Amino acid sequence: MHSYSDHASVLKFIERNWFLKALTSRSRDNLPNPAPSHLSPYVPGNMPAISDLFEMFDFSHHDGDRD
Repeated sequence: MHSYSDHASVLKFIERNWFLKALTSRSRDNLPNPAPSHLSPYVPGNMPAISDLFEMFDFSHHDGDRD
């Protein structure tokens, strides 16, 4: 799977993870997540778009016990 991300993706990840709103309506962190294109898997069908990095992490295996 391909992810379209840049430095704004880190900010978008933080905003989504902690339920924060975007800094401004004009910032790149306010762009939608990429949607796969049927014509090319390498180009999102909803350009411009940027990833929020959530697909890079798996939070479902959280272990509350830490040593």
